[in-house]
Amino acid sequence: MKLVHAWTKILLTTTVAATSCFAAVKPTTKDLVLPALWEHAGPQERLKALRVAELDATRLLVERIYGLRLNAETTVYDLVLADDDVRTAVTREIKGVTTTEEPEYRDDGQVWVVRAVKLRQVLETITRTIKEKQRFGKWVTEEDITKVELENRDTTIDVMGNGALPDSQGLRKIQAKRAAEVDAYRKLAERLLGVQITSSTTVKDFVLKSDKILARTAQIIKGAKTMAIIYGNDDSCEVKMQIKVADIYDVIERYSGKGKDTVSVERKQETTTFTETGRGAPRPVQEQAAQAGMPTSEADAMDGAYRETSIVIKKLVGQGIVVD
Repeated sequence: MKLVHAWTKILLTTTVAATSCFAAVKPTTKDLVLPALWEHAGPQERLKALRVAELDATRLLVERIYGLRLNAETTVYDLVLADDDVRTAVTREIKGVTTTEEPEYRDDGQVWVVRAVKLRQVLETITRTIKEKQRFGKWVTEEDITKVELENRDTTIDVMGNGALPDSQGLRKIQAKRAAEVDAYRKLAERLLGVQITSSTTVKDFVLKSDKILARTAQIIKGAKTMAIIYGNDDSCEVKMQIKVADIYDVIERYSGKGKDTVSVERKQETTTFTETGRGAPRPVQEQAAQAGMPTSEADAMDGAYRETSIVIKKLVGQGIVVD
């Protein structure tokens, strides 16, 4: 009986402690000060735009840390731009991303969200990937990762993501901004890693009969950092991006198949940076209604096109055409 009473006393004591730790939470209220456009849109549209901004910021972090695949093709006929197509893709895992500031809602329908990740979290993901897949075993050792972890464990990378209400001026602006970001990526890739030019000109009786220029780039680029975002009064956008030469050498090591001994220590410590400005415009109004995500078949086609044209980087590296 004494044992039963002892257990009963322990159980009651534990129950009381648990009750005090998990007491009922009473709701509170929070006054949201929002621009009129957001007040009119309602909470559901606000939360949807906020989620878009969070995902946009996460994508920017992944692109900056891990890099992205870029496939670009420009066609010029008789010195008139006929087609300019730039596509990017990235598939990576990232953890530890947090929102560091309260969302900022703008009068034009935009919402800004600042998200950050500690470099230690990224390095943990990289280390796990190495152990699971051994994909980077040729050029990165666990000792290298451990050393970088010790040197950068408190480094934080932050970016700002954008979302917007449907059919708002803010949506037009962030569409233009994304186009400008991709254009800046393309210019950095062309400047640092090269572009393949195919040209044919026909002149008959001293008169230009036909002139065709095809510019193609298929690269992987990482480490690009946004330095400035400037909107024009026509909702166009300019994005200035910067990249370190050392990051370009790292890409060449990883994806050209030359091995880690190809690039010298001096190059890895290179501090030279290059800056390019990308430009973008919002989608025409008549196309807004047809806005939709890229179909899976089109995404698959992009992967095929990338694999087909990625030989460009290997050729350029082989010829020594790396940095101007």
